[in-house]
Amino acid sequence: MTDSDSDNDGRFDNTQDTQGYSSNGDDPPNGNLTDIYAQDYEEVQRMLQEGATSTEAVNRVGQLLKKNATLCQKEKKVRESLYGSHVLSICAQLSRNQAQALDTNLASFDVNTFADGILNLATDREQEKLDWNLMFPKVQKLFHRAPGVSYLYGSFKAEELPRKEPKERAPRKQAARAAAEKQPEKVTNVAAADEGNDKAVQHLKKVLKRKFRENGDQPISFFECVLDPTSFHRTVENIFHLSFLMKNNFCAIRQENGNGLPYIHKISAAEVGELLKGKKLQCIASISPEMWQTLVKVFEIRQPMVPPLT
Repeated sequence: MTDSDSDNDGRFDNTQDTQGYSSNGDDPPNGNLTDIYAQDYEEVQRMLQEGATSTEAVNRVGQLLKKNATLCQKEKKVRESLYGSHVLSICAQLSRNQAQALDTNLASFDVNTFADGILNLATDREQEKLDWNLMFPKVQKLFHRAPGVSYLYGSFKAEELPRKEPKERAPRKQAARAAAEKQPEKVTNVAAADEGNDKAVQHLKKVLKRKFRENGDQPISFFECVLDPTSFHRTVENIFHLSFLMKNNFCAIRQENGNGLPYIHKISAAEVGELLKGKKLQCIASISPEMWQTLVKVFEIRQPMVPPLT
């Protein structure tokens, strides 16, 4: 077969000897793929022209597609691949035409025929009358019936509910008189509620008195006094309790000129009168857990000056 074996429209020039090739799709004795594709092309072209859409034609196209899938693995030349693609293209056209001609029987439904069939099922042949009960055994399984309603303890007995009698409203004058006669509640002493804080303040006062006596009434470092290296919570409490002692003029916090750090000074009886006449200054102190840890390291505090109150 020469290069002119196929023309411009894809048709084969089947002039070679194809003797020995059977129509059942078997390979010829010489095993020439171009001869096989030529025979298949003639067959599918004829089926396309005839518009074959029967079941036999559908099965035959399926056989040719399977055969083409096997033969394409044996192709060694470009010409053989070209011929095989021609056959595959015609098979695709045949499959599309057969799919379009497929009749799903959806458009053949006839309302009148369906109605006649229902009448035949519901007609009593012996009495020649319409009996819908005859259809019940055949259509019973197609419909779901709602379950019957039943009560576990029976239905409620209808009884008249007892009527609540309205309460008598007290006259407005009596209500006002009762409110005037009502005694105010006794309020407990606020100082008694702070009994726990008062004990902690007295405990701190005793510690400061002892430290002042040991140091000859010299000032005490504020941070060494209030910092507790074992508890941030008790450090905050010591600062809070020290503020009460300052309020009662037992001590005062002053900055030393040398290093600028705060120190606790003992106030004498002569200084108390001057403090009462003068103007008091207030300040707000804040401390965080990070600051507490840093101060403990800087002042090298190993033991708290104010032991926990037991």
